[in-house]
Amino acid sequence: MKYERRYFFRVLKWVKPLFKWSVLNATLASLLYMAERVLLNYASDTRLLETVVKNAAHCLSQMMKFEIVLALMFLTFAVLIVLPEIIDRLRNDSLEHLLEAVRLTKCARAFLTLSGEKELIARYNAAISTVRVDLQKEWLTLVIDLPNDIEVQDLILEKAGKLCSQMGSLVNDSYIFSAPAKKNTYLVLEATRK
Repeated sequence: MKYERRYFFRVLKWVKPLFKWSVLNATLASLLYMAERVLLNYASDTRLLETVVKNAAHCLSQMMKFEIVLALMFLTFAVLIVLPEIIDRLRNDSLEHLLEAVRLTKCARAFLTLSGEKELIARYNAAISTVRVDLQKEWLTLVIDLPNDIEVQDLILEKAGKLCSQMGSLVNDSYIFSAPAKKNTYLVLEATRK
């Protein structure tokens, strides 16, 4: 069985920032719209510097349109990146398993992450950011890319034993988990549905 990153997990690190940027741009567009309305009301009330205020409002309007286009572009790009995985899941498995895999990945990363200021902990947490859970049909696979750092590998292997019970408690269905195994440059935890 291959443990390379599936397409979805390779692009997941790009999808989250794209969604964040699209929300940020939409928020900025809303603020620009409100500022434009305030300026136009001010111009109609005072008649003082009417052309300057109207030009500023027009400038804000153009900036707002630009922000809306950027938000839509980021959102479209994020959807296009995820679309091949969604189509593959619809054809071969279920979207529910994809969403559950994302949830389990987040939970596993949160469980394994350590807090602290030491350099070793920072390297460990960087390695933990590669954790991914794939849930398809009757099997679940959790994979961690092991770094070349022996100290970090020892920390990961130490926490891996507790990870089995944690993953078992997170999964709604009953799965039989194997012991974590080191395969090539990966630490793999596999489970099959009972």
